[in-house]
Amino acid sequence: MKTEKYYEKNELFMFILASGVIILILSLLAVLFFREIPDTNRDLLNIAVGALLTKLSIIISYYFGSSKSSADKNEMINKQLPGE
Repeated sequence: MKTEKYYEKNELFMFILASGVIILILSLLAVLFFREIPDTNRDLLNIAVGALLTKLSIIISYYFGSSKSSADKNEMINKQLPGE
């Protein structure tokens, strides 16, 4: 039962973290499209958006790649082990 709570908390944290990154990316993209950015700050904002888009690709790889399936498989195995 202890491992179930750990996985539930971990899954919730990952969801909140992924949602936060996505919201931040959308906010920065909205600023880039709809606000006038001074030339001195435009490069910094472009770099920040690029870095966050890289993080988004990692998030997508986790949720739709083999890492998530592997974590789910490990959770299922741990649930079936005696004494847990």
